[in-house]
Amino acid sequence: MDWVRTVLQPPCRLALAYDSTPSVFVTYVRTLSVCLSLCVCVLGFDGEMQMRATKYFSGGWRMRISLARALFIEPTLLMLDEPTNHLDLNAVIWLDDYLQRWKKTLLVVSHDQEFLNSVCQEIIHLEQKKLIVYKGNYDK
Repeated sequence: MDWVRTVLQPPCRLALAYDSTPSVFVTYVRTLSVCLSLCVCVLGFDGEMQMRATKYFSGGWRMRISLARALFIEPTLLMLDEPTNHLDLNAVIWLDDYLQRWKKTLLVVSHDQEFLNSVCQEIIHLEQKKLIVYKGNYDK
């Protein structure tokens, strides 16, 4: 469960530690557990893999662990660099759908035009030290 500890880094772990109401704590842990299980299952982790220490995973699988952690903690600003790399089709479809519903700021660097079309509502193009802002997805 080493990778689960990696996903549950502060502030999530701190929130659990400071909640003193047992029923709220149990409900919160169940909710966290369900969300985490769903996230890692969709990203391709089977039951045995969920029990394996992070150090035994390849680079691609470690990237999935990092992605699961980033999505799980729901940061105000989520920055993803080539998030569809190392993901199978089902995981890409799930990530695409998940990010379409993302309510906070999302910064994505990607060469996957379909993914950008689906997820982005605004494109910022950097060329020769100048930013050009385009409203709409990649094709617009």
